[in-house]
Amino acid sequence: MNKAKKRQRQKKRLTPEPKSIAAPEKERGSSQEDRVKQLLRDNLSSIQSFDLNKDNRIDEAELGIAFKTVKEWSSLAKNGHDGWVYHTKEGSSSPQDWNSIEKLFQKHEGLFISRQDSKYWLPAKIVFSAIKLV
Repeated sequence: MNKAKKRQRQKKRLTPEPKSIAAPEKERGSSQEDRVKQLLRDNLSSIQSFDLNKDNRIDEAELGIAFKTVKEWSSLAKNGHDGWVYHTKEGSSSPQDWNSIEKLFQKHEGLFISRQDSKYWLPAKIVFSAIKLV
């Protein structure tokens, strides 16, 4: 009986503890955030409206602002909020609903969008990609 108890103790020690349910969610969240940040890094020349100190480079602080903006805008888009504007040759459009932006993006992949009350502009493709990731 003594040997059986020893084996049980050894078995308990060798059996890995189950991971908590929250751990994969946390890992997935940070991985998705990393993907959005990488998407921004891959498109630095397209997010120059975030160059707040006008030094012609996006630093980490500015990238952080861009990331927060993408997260916020993707959430607003997911929830179908109005107040979107897009860039045209003549300037900014009048405020649009998200469905209008989706239709325009299907025709013009290089579309830049903003919010009615924002000084920032983002390529629509970044917001659309973030919607899937965030």
